Amino acid sequence: MRAPCAVDAVTARARTSSHLKWLLNEWAALTGAMQSLHAREARAGEELRTVRRERQFCEERLAALERVVGLLTQGAVLCAPATVNATQGAYGERGALRRFLLDSLEASAPEPLNTFALTRLVIGHFGLPVATSRERKAFADNKLRPALRRLRAQGLVEPVERRPVAGAGRAGWWRRTAPQGTLEALMAGGG
Repeated sequence: MRAPCAVDAVTARARTSSHLKWLLNEWAALTGAMQSLHAREARAGEELRTVRRERQFCEERLAALERVVGLLTQGAVLCAPATVNATQGAYGERGALRRFLLDSLEASAPEPLNTFALTRLVIGHFGLPVATSRERKAFADNKLRPALRRLRAQGLVEPVERRPVAGAGRAGWWRRTAPQGTLEALMAGGG
């Protein structure tokens, strides 16, 4: 597919019909969409290769476990255990979002981070498919803030007064609390 050639804007207005301009605009838009789809296809191919490697790893471990169970039960006929869906969630391994939030707040200490910044950090770090401002708001409302509230209930983070954020209105600010029992741990450890 050939890309449309650049046309001088002044010349285009003087010589090009509106129908041709519309067609050229559509051509450019579809070319951009195709580039985006090629990039998505490449990412999906890499994801497929990763899934296949993980599946092979699980199949090998499962076969090894079956052999060990067979040896331990001395050939007794056993039913396979019920399947358990040990999900990792959207953030990789269990607890990854929690750890990332704590690490991010620790790294910014003593300065707090606002929910807008934390949302951007989480989306970028985990590569979440959040494209629009509405999706970002839904993510912040349904995932990020509940996670921060759970961390607050555990005494690991604390909210700071709401302050304005340039171009985004007012936001909640959060910071990492000092780990509980640090003084006692230092005293028990002898320094």
